[in-house]
Amino acid sequence: MFHYLSQHPHIFTTHPKEPNYFATDLPGSRFVSSENAYHYLFKNALPHHKVLCEGSILYAYSKEAMANIQAFNPKAKLIIMLRHPVDLIYSFHSELLYGLEEEKENFEEAWNLIPLRKQGKAIPESNREPKLLFYDDIAKHGEHYERVLNYFPKEQVCLIFFESFINNTEACYKGVLEFLDLPFHSVDLSPVNENKKHRNSRIAQFVQRPPSAILKPYLNIKKRLGLENKHFGLRNPLLKANTTVTQRKPLSPELRADILKIYWEDIQKLSNLTGQTLNHWL
Repeated sequence: MFHYLSQHPHIFTTHPKEPNYFATDLPGSRFVSSENAYHYLFKNALPHHKVLCEGSILYAYSKEAMANIQAFNPKAKLIIMLRHPVDLIYSFHSELLYGLEEEKENFEEAWNLIPLRKQGKAIPESNREPKLLFYDDIAKHGEHYERVLNYFPKEQVCLIFFESFINNTEACYKGVLEFLDLPFHSVDLSPVNENKKHRNSRIAQFVQRPPSAILKPYLNIKKRLGLENKHFGLRNPLLKANTTVTQRKPLSPELRADILKIYWEDIQKLSNLTGQTLNHWL
């Protein structure tokens, strides 16, 4: 959805997509940590951009982001897309693997490590934010949506269920534009964000987690030249060249059923909050 909105002439979208600025309780996930740096992300916005948009999906999971967003802009509009919890965490696990935040390629092993990781143990060396490994908490949509409504009225929240988005993408896109009070603009609605994997793990480590012997002198030079907020676009081409698209293997029915039990009550809460029947999730 962020990709589709970025093609609209009246919407300005940030790069990176997910600055996570307001998620102050997830410090390792924040791309920017000062208000000046956050404003800098929007420096290229022009008068014809009626909506300024970023796409930090961790704001719903964060326990502090909603309060921070409300304090920053109480008139902010929020777009929230909810996916079946088990499908979400399985996909999220792949994202963490790709981002080098996770090292267990087998999802069941990663799931079983949650109790240890909540004690600060079995955290991968390359992980920058251990709370991202708490898969059982990541997809508690009912709890997260309840927190959203504690700070923002429903009129400022556009709620989309992933199934609706997949089954009728254009209708969802039009609905978001209506929510944002923007005219319809035809865009390319081809699927994006397929499951990715690194071709070579060592190259991925170098590109995404460069050695401090290289990174520190580079950052010092940028600071001396006053270019702290300047990004030269070298990382993404290297990352793209080292990326391949793969299919995830389905979870076993037994594991899926066991995980679903964890979310049963939370799904019921979400159903009550939204007025949506979610029996198909159960």
